[in-house]
Amino acid sequence: MKTECLTSLKITLGIIGAFHFLVGLFTLIPYIPKNQIAAIVYKATIETSPQFMHVAEMVGCYMFAIGFMTLLAMRDPLNNIIIIKGLIVLLSLRLISIILFSSHAYEVFGIPPFRYWLNAGAIFILLVSLIYLKPKPA
Repeated sequence: MKTECLTSLKITLGIIGAFHFLVGLFTLIPYIPKNQIAAIVYKATIETSPQFMHVAEMVGCYMFAIGFMTLLAMRDPLNNIIIIKGLIVLLSLRLISIILFSSHAYEVFGIPPFRYWLNAGAIFILLVSLIYLKPKPA
């Protein structure tokens, strides 16, 4: 793999990993309101309830773990192709869900359409980057 491609792959993994790690970490800290995290990251307006707090903490665990694994893969992408493939599946499913449920974003969470599609564009760029930069078998 070319050095430039490997560097670009590491940067892409670093962005994905840092985002998931930090959002997951902040979600797991008890005294940080989960609805404020959603407001900062997604521009979503969420009413808190005990059920929401529990779901947010569960999702935070997954985000933290995904971020942690992605940051580990960033250190040596050539020997962590399975994590890269898993991220491709995850981002693909996330993009499909964004497209399928776009009408709910504003109605349910108050996410402005521009911000919603900006987030979708960022996910699309990261997904295409991973697909393009994924190490090929020798």
